[in-house]
Amino acid sequence: MKRTAILIDDDPFVHKDVRFRLKSLPRILLIATYSSTDEALEYIESHGYVDVIFCDILMPGKDGYEANRLLAGCCNLFVFLTQKETHGPEIFTTASMVHYLRKPIDVAAVSLLLERLDHEDRKASEGALPADVLFVYDRISKNRVSVELRDIMKISFGDKYGSMIVAGREDRLLVYGTVSTTLHRLREVGWFIRISRNTIISRYAIEKVDPQLVVYFKWGGYEAVKRTYQPLFREFIKQHKLG
Repeated sequence: MKRTAILIDDDPFVHKDVRFRLKSLPRILLIATYSSTDEALEYIESHGYVDVIFCDILMPGKDGYEANRLLAGCCNLFVFLTQKETHGPEIFTTASMVHYLRKPIDVAAVSLLLERLDHEDRKASEGALPADVLFVYDRISKNRVSVELRDIMKISFGDKYGSMIVAGREDRLLVYGTVSTTLHRLREVGWFIRISRNTIISRYAIEKVDPQLVVYFKWGGYEAVKRTYQPLFREFIKQHKLG
């Protein structure tokens, strides 16, 4: 299976070097290279998911860690390109599990990562349960934690992150990224829907829906579905028998 990839690095030489080296791996196609996180984000929001994101760490503007927070849900593998041999506590600021490759990249190491990705796909096709989790931040402990997607009830987004209501937790967790990139990840399981520009909810959060498409939540409170999102929401409640 051929995998798609993009590269984010502010050094044009790295673009040429990575493209040249990956040509020797027929299983991966580098479809685009970008000099900034913002450029890559525009591509992902327009075209959607890729298998692998290669990303420099030290870049002007949004660095690699910010890129990971914004794009972690849009790929199967997020790979940092670095010149360091070891890494400090900054690795715990990533929004998803990441891999590190030294520059210049070793194509054998890339091939091994692709084999691991193929292995995970084979396990899924054989009926093994996938790790349906999202990596988020606990605002109190400041730790990165994983949350099962089934437990996510509602996410309300601001500029850089979403505040998450999770079943069984009184405190709020944070997921970094945009509403569109997060929804792309959550849509894989089929029980999330967008009800406004900045809000995603789970079917398991809904107590009832009235004829005016006002959603009443199981923990109390309510929110009206905005007009733009009403057609898809009507199909959603039919599908899940929530009407």
